[in-house]
Amino acid sequence: MKLKSLFLLLSLLFFGSMSLNADKIPVENYPSLFKELDNNFAIPNLDPTTNSGNSEHLNLLREVLDQLKNELIKKGNDYETLVYYGRACLYAFNHDLLENSKEAEKYLKKAIKLNEKNAEAHFYLGNLYIFIPGKQQQGIDELQLFLNYGVPKWYPKVYLYLADGYYMLGSPSKVKKTPAYYSRTDGPDNNLLNSLKMIEQYIALNPFDNKGRTSSILFNNKYWGEHIFDGAENTEYINKLFNVTFSYPFDWTIRTDVYDKGSTMLNIPNKEPDGTINSNAVALFIKKYEESVNIDEFIKLCDKEKQVEFQNLTTEINDGTKCLITGKHSGSGYPVELYYIVKNKIGCLVIFTSTPSSYEKNKKAFRDFIETIEIKE
Repeated sequence: MKLKSLFLLLSLLFFGSMSLNADKIPVENYPSLFKELDNNFAIPNLDPTTNSGNSEHLNLLREVLDQLKNELIKKGNDYETLVYYGRACLYAFNHDLLENSKEAEKYLKKAIKLNEKNAEAHFYLGNLYIFIPGKQQQGIDELQLFLNYGVPKWYPKVYLYLADGYYMLGSPSKVKKTPAYYSRTDGPDNNLLNSLKMIEQYIALNPFDNKGRTSSILFNNKYWGEHIFDGAENTEYINKLFNVTFSYPFDWTIRTDVYDKGSTMLNIPNKEPDGTINSNAVALFIKKYEESVNIDEFIKLCDKEKQVEFQNLTTEINDGTKCLITGKHSGSGYPVELYYIVKNKIGCLVIFTSTPSSYEKNKKAFRDFIETIEIKE
């Protein structure tokens, strides 16, 4: 009887351990697993009325935390395990599975101590700090170290987090409200402008990501004052300084907006036949003009870098003039369409630049766009 009981006990231990090993997440699955966790937990849940992640992902995160903690006990200070565990603690803190950020901070700092120039740990420590009140500058410093040691294309979200950090550092008391827009002086404390620069970098690397689009609208409105209005299908832009309005499609993004100078760059996300991701560009310039200026001079006034080659047009500008010209980019030779409209001594010049393979695809969208441009009375 004793032998039978002993056999049963050994069997339970053996098969029980097999079951535990069967449930263990293979290390080779970590990259894809953490990519999924990153998509769900990299940014804190800031809305207390909503659930913090779905139960399946939360259970998976708990399982990962337990497994990595056991691996750290076995391996000690292994850089890769420290970073994975620090990341898991970051995600757990972001979504209330851990009460504070100390665990994530502790293990990511340990990883940095082991290998200071490895970019990954700096990235996740920066990610952690960016969303902790009072630690935004530390987060920015860590993310800048990532840029020094890493390859931004490896993880373009670094620019999104930097934009968030600068945005949260932006002090409303240093923003002077004027009737039409917010005016800020250039200087080292110009955090909102820095956030816009980071968004520009992010959009350039990740033009299809809607986070870049919504952040661009949010940050530009914060910087210049409310002038971009997000709709279900189109976004409306109003420049009250020049009385110019236009609407652009939902999937386009404002990459740069210099409101007081009437200069706006829009991105049209594009995927080439070989899978390369890039953007078609729509540059819009608003200028006040004198009666003596002709079309050729007006275009050169806007296109100071001489990006566009076109046949010289010496016709004088008349109020109400509209014209569409085709040409090519002076550097790349890519096709270009150039449109201008003038009214009330305000001129609006729009330049559409496209890769040859995407020209026909986006030409109609551009021509629909220029029909929305209005110069108000």
